[in-house]
Amino acid sequence: MQNIKLEDILKIIEQFESSSIDSLRYKTGDEEIELSRNKNGSVTPSKLQNMDTEQMKELLKEAEEKKSPGQSASTDQTTEEKEEKPAEEEQENLFTVTSPIIGTFYRSPAPGKPAYIRKGDKVKKGDILCIIEAMKVMNKIESEVSGEIVEEVAEDGQTVEYGSELYKIKLD
Repeated sequence: MQNIKLEDILKIIEQFESSSIDSLRYKTGDEEIELSRNKNGSVTPSKLQNMDTEQMKELLKEAEEKKSPGQSASTDQTTEEKEEKPAEEEQENLFTVTSPIIGTFYRSPAPGKPAYIRKGDKVKKGDILCIIEAMKVMNKIESEVSGEIVEEVAEDGQTVEYGSELYKIKLD
């Protein structure tokens, strides 16, 4: 079971607010986040729009406390710290390649051709990782770091948005 982290929730909200999509549903494990706007094009003002990050954190903390009564915040925090340390150490050595544009993700230069890279391949800074087609223009996405591809996040032919995860690279 994987819990959605506060930082991830804030990033999702920030990306949703800056996008033109009307609704979003994100589900991982037993947890789900659903965001939506009015379908007629106007946005209903909410209390969240005028909140800063600290107020948002307090609101989410209160919601977590209500969700699990009987546990103190300090107990929750200690447990979270223990669980996050190994994951953080692993994450420190990973670089996430994200999409710089909105478009269609392709692993290979053309249909029927081999993919630029695969899981387990070593890449150097500047190597081509994939192509994102936007408005009939093929944009080559190059690696910003050197390392080994440990995860292929995006699917071939999938529509990706700005900031969508494409690959995870274990740094050399």
